[in-house]
Amino acid sequence: MIEDRLRFLVRHLGATRLAGVTAIERRRWQTVATNYAVKPRVEDLEALIQAFPQYELWLWRGQADPENGQLAPDTENMSSTQAPPVSPDPQNLVYDENTYSRNAMAEGVTDRVLHLLNLTSLKDLAEVNSKEYVRWQSIKRGNARLRADDLEKLSRFYPQFRWWLLTGEVLPEAGQTSPIDVPPPDA
Repeated sequence: MIEDRLRFLVRHLGATRLAGVTAIERRRWQTVATNYAVKPRVEDLEALIQAFPQYELWLWRGQADPENGQLAPDTENMSSTQAPPVSPDPQNLVYDENTYSRNAMAEGVTDRVLHLLNLTSLKDLAEVNSKEYVRWQSIKRGNARLRADDLEKLSRFYPQFRWWLLTGEVLPEAGQTSPIDVPPPDA
């Protein structure tokens, strides 16, 4: 999951190093890295990507591409932390440098999630869990922050929009489309 990779990368880089680069306080990074009750926010993910763009592809998809400057953390020299599992990509998307844009993934993720929430039935998304329904409703209204695990849930629920959610791009050859042209239902 994205959340696991984010926590692992924060532990790998160190909270002190992150606090000096991203202006998010050291304590917040320590809490995100160690306290699983605290969920990372999309803002945390965006700040981490902005500060360390070489880990962007690994954070989003669990893959590295050294030829294009996309790295994965060095897991062999870290005995104190265990590497998170790489989440399998249900669409088996092939990474292509022409479809990958460095800043596109971090920009507008929240906007794309909100657009998709406007098009979906929150009851279906919540899977008969009233707490989840209230959570999605709060996100949709702007009363709650989007967390990394929310993004993961949404991309699992709508696998055909996964690449669009993460990057803002479509890959028709891989079955990845965009709901952006569909107008939201009248409220």
